[in-house]
Amino acid sequence: TNHCILSFDGINWHTLINNTCTYDPCVFNSSLLDTKGRIWFTSGTAFICFIDGYAYTSYGGAQGRGECCTINQNGDLWFGGASGLVKYDQINWTTIKIPSLFETYNSSLKLLLCDSENNLWFTGSKLYKYTGYEWEVLNYPNSLINLGNSTKIYEDQQKNIWFGGTYGLIKYDGNNFVLYNTTNGLPNNSVVDINSDLQGNIWIATASSGIAKFNGSNFSIYNTSNSGLASNSVNNIIIDEQNNKWFTTSGNGVIKYNGSTWTTYKTPTGTGNNYFNKVLIDTTGEKWFIRSGVGIARYNEISWTEYTTADGLISNSINGIFFDKQHNIWAYSNSGVSKFNGSTWTSYTTANGLANNYINSGIADNDGN
Repeated sequence: TNHCILSFDGINWHTLINNTCTYDPCVFNSSLLDTKGRIWFTSGTAFICFIDGYAYTSYGGAQGRGECCTINQNGDLWFGGASGLVKYDQINWTTIKIPSLFETYNSSLKLLLCDSENNLWFTGSKLYKYTGYEWEVLNYPNSLINLGNSTKIYEDQQKNIWFGGTYGLIKYDGNNFVLYNTTNGLPNNSVVDINSDLQGNIWIATASSGIAKFNGSNFSIYNTSNSGLASNSVNNIIIDEQNNKWFTTSGNGVIKYNGSTWTTYKTPTGTGNNYFNKVLIDTTGEKWFIRSGVGIARYNEISWTEYTTADGLISNSINGIFFDKQHNIWAYSNSGVSKFNGSTWTSYTTANGLANNYINSGIADNDGN
């Protein structure tokens, strides 16, 4: 929440931290479960802490002011924020400043990717790569393009790094950059999302011009005029284990493409705005979608099920969803939290022990909390 951290053991809510920050307000931005089952929280007010059972340790000063976090293949935790880059190797904290040769002010860093070789890619006033030993600033040859403005960074199966932003799409093979924009095949220079399928094709979502598929040589464009794509405004691309492509849209529901057939799924009852924001896939392959302002939709490849406040959901405006070890789905909102056990929703608010109904993020630990 905005001012506290809560734990739920299946019966009771426990307030683990409540207004204990040195700096006010204490707003927690993100959370992460590490390899030892500890949960880490970052705050924009010089406060990083972890919960270990019901004990916590807070870190301020040089370690503080975290805004995002990630974990690499070695189990090291990395935090990005206004203090620079901070590493915790499970024993020691190390604050790593951007060399003044690159920039004189350590702007708020946003980690976007930890690649397969444990290199960290993040944006500040520029685009940075940190190998764990040395820094590299990646500048596109044309100074008019600042890779620090990238909103999406993606690594493909061949370990190429792809950047997306308002400049278009850029491929980096470790030595050379290649820019793709409207002059050489991309339908729109505003790239929203990037993903790749099982054959290694790159799929690109654009702000208002549909989808592009890049096979390494040529682009194939899919839009409402030449395909079964129901909307040119695509928010996210999700590719499942069967290589189906799922596209979430603003106003036109969810679109599935199996390589030959386009299928558009809208709200089952025809109600709501058909704005789909986020998606999770559970262990059975069912898709769970957050719908903008109208609850949650669940799809099992045969039928849709909608969940709203009429079904026991805490709110129709859901901030996020996650699964616990028992495969319950949790939905959190500005009005509290709901848990779905497969048949019924149970909601929790301050009346049930929550210290605050405004929930920003949630995660399940190894003990089922």
